[in-house]
Amino acid sequence: MTDQDSLFPPQPVELQKQNPEQPAPWRESLLALGPFILWPVFLVLGWLARLFFELPQFPKSLLPVFTFSLVFSPLLACLVVLAVSVKRAFPRWTLPYWGLVGVFFLYLMTFSGTIAGQNFDGGWWIWLPVILAAGVGAWLGLKSNRSGWRMQSTKNDWTSVTFVLYGILPAMLVLGYDEVHDSQLMMLYSMLILAAGALFHMRSTHLWQRALSLVLGFCLSWGLAAVNLANYWSGRQEIWMDKPGDWLGTLLPMLNSGAIMLCILLLPWLFSLLRNLFSPSRRLGSA
Repeated sequence: MTDQDSLFPPQPVELQKQNPEQPAPWRESLLALGPFILWPVFLVLGWLARLFFELPQFPKSLLPVFTFSLVFSPLLACLVVLAVSVKRAFPRWTLPYWGLVGVFFLYLMTFSGTIAGQNFDGGWWIWLPVILAAGVGAWLGLKSNRSGWRMQSTKNDWTSVTFVLYGILPAMLVLGYDEVHDSQLMMLYSMLILAAGALFHMRSTHLWQRALSLVLGFCLSWGLAAVNLANYWSGRQEIWMDKPGDWLGTLLPMLNSGAIMLCILLLPWLFSLLRNLFSPSRRLGSA
């Protein structure tokens, strides 16, 4: 076994069926971009909503219901994807949705305030829709193929786990741009870079290509956001700030947090490497 093989071990039969050494279909590749184009979709929906709200004939009494539906309709779509993901034994294109939904519901669990004009108090109960979606998907999967349904192994394809974590990154970018005015354009650029990384990941044919697509997508998007935020806060002082921000004082924390997130993205690779180094078959081969 060569050094390259030890770093990127071969895929098992189950994964070869899921992702044989050929690009994922374009349909699945485009569906995988959902978590990364969700924010641009929100921008378009918000623009359309403002047009409706400004119409004289629009009933103002429906404004809370309309806003609430606008906010939670993409969330409902994501829950449907989770159900499909479980039903179809976790195909690759559904993996980033788990990361996005997971971090969003984790935020909602601790949130207390108003959402779309409605009072909201989070708690453990907030996970019930996720559990319900997973349960419905499992029931449909078992019903359609009781003998063949089972979770597809990802133990030899660590980029699958990294792809789940990659789905968290749009939420991290939104958090980084908190308190930033007129940030839509720069956030759009970063989101599109993440989407490009996900697209290359889906269309890649080798493990190292899939890994490199996610690493470069994250590094470029986060680096662009770090520089943009440093330029924005340099010399700016809001009423809640003790002193004006400075360029380097904003850039370094962003780079530090980016390095931590990159390490988290690469943790599956480290576990895969350690497992491969200490696997019984490798010890027998070396003996």
